[in-house]
Amino acid sequence: MESLKIYWTSVEFNLMKSHVDYKKYKGGMVYAFVNASDKSDAMIRFKSELDDNKLIPSEFEFLEIYENVEWENEKQEKHFEMIITETENCKDVVLDDFYMYEEI
Repeated sequence: MESLKIYWTSVEFNLMKSHVDYKKYKGGMVYAFVNASDKSDAMIRFKSELDDNKLIPSEFEFLEIYENVEWENEKQEKHFEMIITETENCKDVVLDDFYMYEEI
């Protein structure tokens, strides 16, 4: 059995024209997490999840194994510990809160 690791990314995206909020928002940013065999597998799954959500990735800021990550405060640390636990217990990509950019 292959060893899975949790990968995470920060991705900026634009909305597809078919997205319900296409006229309201220009795009946004979200952290995404997945249990994957390697970086390639993780990237394929991240892109697929974004596509399923009618989002077009414009930039992946990074793609790394989630380990030894330090957050600014205890509240953030607990928040992401919950996300990591969810990611460990499922096969799906887990998306954090969306930060949306309004159309100007």
